[in-house]
Amino acid sequence: MSETGFSIDDPYKTTTDMKVIFEVFRVLTQLGEMDAAEVLLSQFVSPPINPEIKTVHRQQSWYHEAMYNHLSDAYLRNGQIDEAITLFWDFLERVNPIIPNHITTSRPGSWNQRVLNDFPAPSIYYDSTRLRLLRTLFLYHWAQDQLEPLYAMFQAKLDRAEGTKKIYSALALSYFFWWEESTDKSREVLAKVESRFPENLTLMRHTALIAILTGKYDEAMTALNQLGNKDWQNREQYDESMLQIAIRVGNTARVRELLARILASPKNAESLLQISEKLQQSGLTRYAVAAAKKAITLSQGKRNTSFLRKLSQQLEELGRGHEVASLAKQLRRPSNQRTRSGQVSSEDTSTPKI
Repeated sequence: MSETGFSIDDPYKTTTDMKVIFEVFRVLTQLGEMDAAEVLLSQFVSPPINPEIKTVHRQQSWYHEAMYNHLSDAYLRNGQIDEAITLFWDFLERVNPIIPNHITTSRPGSWNQRVLNDFPAPSIYYDSTRLRLLRTLFLYHWAQDQLEPLYAMFQAKLDRAEGTKKIYSALALSYFFWWEESTDKSREVLAKVESRFPENLTLMRHTALIAILTGKYDEAMTALNQLGNKDWQNREQYDESMLQIAIRVGNTARVRELLARILASPKNAESLLQISEKLQQSGLTRYAVAAAKKAITLSQGKRNTSFLRKLSQQLEELGRGHEVASLAKQLRRPSNQRTRSGQVSSEDTSTPKI
């Protein structure tokens, strides 16, 4: 039994138990009883993942996070910065996933155009919860004009950390500088930690993303090409990102090279339609036509009217009205229809010349 009268060593508490524990914890923080609140928090064990108790696990994880948030906010309100940071690192250590020294593979599709919209984005080191807590720490110090002490504390943690634990504090510093709009410092911190762990895909992706967002396109192309060579499951996505950069900077030779590689690889018609539209918008009509023609080939047999309508509109805008008529005929033909010679008609999967 704890000082509060609750025993919290059972990882499978009911929802009611968790609500009561949370309310007691919340009252303790409001009363300024931080020591008692920390004791209660330390006894709140996050349960192991079990397929049969997923709901319980999610609920308890939510309460666990909420308790850290409440206590951290209370420390910040009281000006107890060291305590808030110590609590933050304690939370990290409790919920950190097991991550190998060298992350050399990734989930297919985990690099896409959406990840290019912002930095930092959630990762295996800082998921949305940890990233939010880190942002809260930064905003508090920023509002108090106390960023230098914050940087000093995290730099000290970086200096003391061993092995891959350095990645957490290094990324935190990089994020801080980025949020402060000190982009050069953010890149410098990231470059140092990546040089220590050169095979780490998360760090390589961060480097590529920062280079893109800061307009360092040559560096971005180099980083993306290296990623494609190491993370082959997302090679097509990296090629697409490089194509977008080549289009943006007007490097038509690189556009031709990358588009040829994309057209020769397995692809879906929807992605090629988007590529065609972007090429057309940049005045690269010849290449837009090649992408659209490949999309026609891959769309045979599809019955997605919305997509087919968009593809038809794109072909008409490219002056390829006869391709629209041909597409319509192909779509009306059953996929197993035999030709006059008695052979089953098949798709032309050849790559258009560009």
